[in-house]
Amino acid sequence: MFTLVTQLAREQQLRVAVVLLNDGELASRLRAAGIEVSVFDESRLGFLALLRGIHRVLRERRPDLVHTHRQKENILGALCAWRLGIPSVRTVHGAPEFAPRSLPKRLLVAFDRWLGRHVQRRVIAVSEDLRGKLLAHYPAPRLRTIENGIDLEAVRATAMPPATLDDAPPGTQHVGIAGRLDPVKRIDLFLAMAAELLGRAPQRWRFHVFGEGRLDADLRAQAEALGIAQAVRFHGHRSDIGACLAALDVLVMCSDHEGLPMTPLESIAVGTPVVAHAVGGLVPILEGGCGGTLVSDHSPRGYADAVERTLLAGRDALIARGRERLQQRYAAGANAAAVAAMYREVLRGSSANAGGE
Repeated sequence: MFTLVTQLAREQQLRVAVVLLNDGELASRLRAAGIEVSVFDESRLGFLALLRGIHRVLRERRPDLVHTHRQKENILGALCAWRLGIPSVRTVHGAPEFAPRSLPKRLLVAFDRWLGRHVQRRVIAVSEDLRGKLLAHYPAPRLRTIENGIDLEAVRATAMPPATLDDAPPGTQHVGIAGRLDPVKRIDLFLAMAAELLGRAPQRWRFHVFGEGRLDADLRAQAEALGIAQAVRFHGHRSDIGACLAALDVLVMCSDHEGLPMTPLESIAVGTPVVAHAVGGLVPILEGGCGGTLVSDHSPRGYADAVERTLLAGRDALIARGRERLQQRYAAGANAAAVAAMYREVLRGSSANAGGE
């Protein structure tokens, strides 16, 4: 979000204002970059209050187009934009992680998809694999694939100097995983891989988990049960994640499925190779040994073997190929240009439907 918004404002010369539902790190970074930010705190405001607040902002600013991200924001933004006659679009960042069981949640998902099919003008998928999955829910003419972009120099600047992760002796190799501590990210599989590697060479490794989530206590208990707690550090949320990634020897991503996450792009940008499950948008990032290794054997042994192969392959060659791919395919400027072109396409269609400019 930050990269897209700042690129749209700076490179595409668009006037961009952002509405957020919490006043956190993203809001601070956007304000520091000179972007207008309105915050309606979802922890204090109910749905109707959020709806009224967002409607007021849109009525006052009268934007040409509204772009939404995530389910709650999709519903709020699409409804307010529709009420004011403003076209809207959405970005989908990943496939659903689980099927909702309760009737209210199923109805919410159904309403969200109805808005995407009938109210919003375009649905952006961040990978071609994700677009294929979304065809089950949205008509093909509304779908567009626009891959995430990364500002290489800005990310590399955040990584200097690399973080100090622990007091392990020189020669220790540091392997990490970054993401929400939720089932789909498979941190449990990462810990089982750690046990496998420690079984092969007990003194060689340290493991690092970056992120927060509902499985935190369960995962710490798993590390204790595996007898590896002394070699695993749970860092929680880190605002210096670029510097943390730069301090690793390998980043592992063993999610069951992914859209096109920013973390592997950032890891390659700061010089750390990636070992990742061969799914979704991870495949076009890493295929051909560009920046790391793809894993088809979705097991502790499969990831342990891939980590060792990646370290033997040589960091410099992997990263050089990976950065070349980032510049060719995932540049932030190209991503913003594609999004801006899609905006213009939607607005031309709106003008034609209105019978005027």
